[in-house]
Amino acid sequence: MKVGQSASTDGFGRYLASVAERDIDLLLMEEFHASKKFVKWFCREIGLYGVSPADAWHSVSDTDGESDLLVRVLRNEQRIGILIENKIAAPEQDRQAERYHIRGIKCREQGKLDSYVTVMCAPKGSRKNNSTVVA
Repeated sequence: MKVGQSASTDGFGRYLASVAERDIDLLLMEEFHASKKFVKWFCREIGLYGVSPADAWHSVSDTDGESDLLVRVLRNEQRIGILIENKIAAPEQDRQAERYHIRGIKCREQGKLDSYVTVMCAPKGSRKNNSTVVA
C-alpha cells in the first residue's frame, strides 16, 4: 500500500493528506537521534561502514545556504559529517550540490569534521544517485 492510500472503506479517507519535505526531515532527525541501528543502516546505504552515531542537527545554515540535515558519525576517532539534502517535490536549487561541498569543506577547515559525505534523499527513481564521499 502506498502512503496516502486508504486502507479500507471506513470513510476516513487517506492516512496522510500530503507529505512535505520538513515532515521527512523531522522523521529522519528523530531516527538519527533515537536509533543507532537506523544510523548504521543509513550509513551502509551510502557506503559508510564501521561507524557509530554521534550527533544530528536539522536545518544547518551559513552564508552558503542550508543543509537540511547534518549527521556526524565516528569511525575510530575520525568525525565524518553527512550533509543531507531532502527533496520531495522541489527542484534542485542553483549550485546546490556545490554549496553543500563548500559547507563540508568549511566544517573540515573549522575542525568540526575530519571528512564529509553529501547525500540527496529523494523518492526512489526520481533522481540520480547524488551521494558523494569526500575524504
